[in-house]
Amino acid sequence: MPILITKGTAEKAYWLMKYPICLFTLFIIVIFISSCDSSSEIKTGLSYEEYIKEAQQYESKGDNEKGISAYKKALTIKPNEAKIRTALGRLYDTESQSSYREAFSKYSLDILTNTNKKRNKDQAKELEEYGFKSKYHALALLEYSEAIKLSPDQWDARYYIATDHYNNKRYQDAINEYNMVIRDNPKYKAAYILLSNCYLEVGTYNKALENINKAYQLDSDAEYYYYQLGTLYYKLNSYDKGFEMQTKLKNMNSKYYGDLLNYKYSDKKHR
Repeated sequence: MPILITKGTAEKAYWLMKYPICLFTLFIIVIFISSCDSSSEIKTGLSYEEYIKEAQQYESKGDNEKGISAYKKALTIKPNEAKIRTALGRLYDTESQSSYREAFSKYSLDILTNTNKKRNKDQAKELEEYGFKSKYHALALLEYSEAIKLSPDQWDARYYIATDHYNNKRYQDAINEYNMVIRDNPKYKAAYILLSNCYLEVGTYNKALENINKAYQLDSDAEYYYYQLGTLYYKLNSYDKGFEMQTKLKNMNSKYYGDLLNYKYSDKKHR
């Protein structure tokens, strides 16, 4: 017996078939709106204080790009705020490092899975293809420099500049900057540690020892203290004292024991 399809049942059948399509369309719209919102620009027309608050909120959430954008808008209102230039520089730095880690992870995986891939001699340029924001570090240094010009006592901005010198083996420049960091913040342990490393590299061993001791006075981290003393003694070819520090670290089951052992036999000791 044939099924009689009335006008009512035909309409129901149509909407039953249409319903999944409607749901799918609605889902796509919601996703599109969400994606637009997540990548939307920071609002215009806010006050300086509101932009700072927005930037700090985005920074706390780990949304560095929006934080950068908000700080930049705040600086269009008050361009001579040294602390905000330092904060912007820090965010550029954070995003640079974060994007590098992510890009290097993708790059390493691609190299393992695609052995025929052509390699670029300039690794930074190559990593840009994987999302590395290579220009952000330079932008960070620019903001730090501007902050110091506006307010020479911006020790945290100066610390980042000093560390850039240290990482690029410009040790005398780093020494000058770290000393000014300590001048303005004499309780900043990290500056003493890196300053001692710089003095070690340039062969000013008495200054290296002096700053190792100052760092230890601020924070009694015995393990790192013994490690630093060990590197200094091995650099000076004072093997008895170096071995004494090595033994202390071994007895403490310290993670620095292996590091000191590696240093003992590395090229660094002989430079």
